[in-house]
Amino acid sequence: VGTLTVDDTAPGVTAATTADTNDNGQIDEVTVTFDEDMDDDSITQSDFSVSSNSIDGISVNGGSDDATVTLSLAESGSPDTGAKPTVQIADGQSVQDLAGNSLAGGDTGHSVMATDGAAPVLISAIQQSSNTVAVEFSESVTEKGDAGDESKIDMGGIGGTGDDLAYINNNDAAGTSATSIASISAGADNADGKVIATLDNDLTSADLGSDQIR
Repeated sequence: VGTLTVDDTAPGVTAATTADTNDNGQIDEVTVTFDEDMDDDSITQSDFSVSSNSIDGISVNGGSDDATVTLSLAESGSPDTGAKPTVQIADGQSVQDLAGNSLAGGDTGHSVMATDGAAPVLISAIQQSSNTVAVEFSESVTEKGDAGDESKIDMGGIGGTGDDLAYINNNDAAGTSATSIASISAGADNADGKVIATLDNDLTSADLGSDQIR
């Protein structure tokens, strides 16, 4: 005779991860992960709150009853890809796992601080001197340690250049104006998200009207 295992354990929230789906430097989504598959029919937008943003919508991934829920967020209006908001399960909700066990809410332990899953976005590039440009990102930036670390930028090491920051020479006046980034200053670890790019030549008025850093 076989035995049945009864699931009477309440589910819990294990993680939340931010995203900037339109790459404009502002988080607009957070994916919440539970410790088991959930009953999507029991989950509504009002079951959640996010500390830094209001919730615009909710996706339960096509009703697949899996362990993740994605919350669409209203953007804050300023660069914030480094934000790590707290996701809280609301009091009085009826979120359940597939066995019908309810998730406790409020201050009973079901909240989690999100991890930063939104990559830095280049916000501005402003000339500082004849051959330097202050480049500002949507969050503080550090050197990428490996190819899978998408929350940092690849600058090829301090004093070098990398794949994630490049000078686009639309003016194409080689030898007489700026055509590339010669180096990036140690400001790459600056908490304000700004780095200084030193160019190979002085900027001209034609460069300022056509060239790009991206």
